[in-house]
Amino acid sequence: MPFVTVLHPMATALRDMIAQQAREALPQILRALTVIPKRLEAGGESISAAETFLELSGDFAAINELFHERGWTDGLPIIPPTEENVAAMLSQSPYPKDFDLGPLPPAMNPMTVERLAINAVMAGCVPDFFPVVIAAARGLLHDDLALYSMQTATNATIPLAIVNGPAATTLCLNAGGNVFGAGNRANASIGRAIRLILLNIGKEIPGASDPASFLSASPKRRRRAPGNPCMSRWVSPKGKAP
Repeated sequence: MPFVTVLHPMATALRDMIAQQAREALPQILRALTVIPKRLEAGGESISAAETFLELSGDFAAINELFHERGWTDGLPIIPPTEENVAAMLSQSPYPKDFDLGPLPPAMNPMTVERLAINAVMAGCVPDFFPVVIAAARGLLHDDLALYSMQTATNATIPLAIVNGPAATTLCLNAGGNVFGAGNRANASIGRAIRLILLNIGKEIPGASDPASFLSASPKRRRRAPGNPCMSRWVSPKGKAP
């Protein structure tokens, strides 16, 4: 999908600056509406690359360094998304792995279930968390959220995932003290999975499209009750080789 670049912020821009931005954007708009669609129809530009595996050698530290260098992490170590790990995550999905939930802004890349699984593995989720990740990903596409504006805003707006129902208890999500703090695997890893999905699929690049920050998932608190604590081939987090 072609894009037109318009520098922000515009809310406080002077009239002359707005006029200049419009003049600079017009050729991009014309090209996006005419030249690029013809190339796509002729096969000159690939609309979507085939899903592939990456064959990599190296230890845990080397794999993490490679992923960091390629911009696939949030700056913290990740769990390598091996074929086995991704398959385990997909086993908890109600959808087939190639099911496309829709285009994720701002890059409008297809948000397939397999790509969600890859990022969930990287975030440290266990397979039982994956249905919540999928539900949160579907929520990202809701019109009322206006994710495109959030993904490209110059302020630090981020989505908040609130989990309600039996899953909040079953997955041992923290709804009590320190709810937005560290120490709970479900809250931290589900929230981090959403962040990696926004980064790797939607292309919310810190410093480029948005000043990103970390995310946390939180359950809707219903009651206070004690509970038991919840317990190669390398795959690109975008589901394809770069």
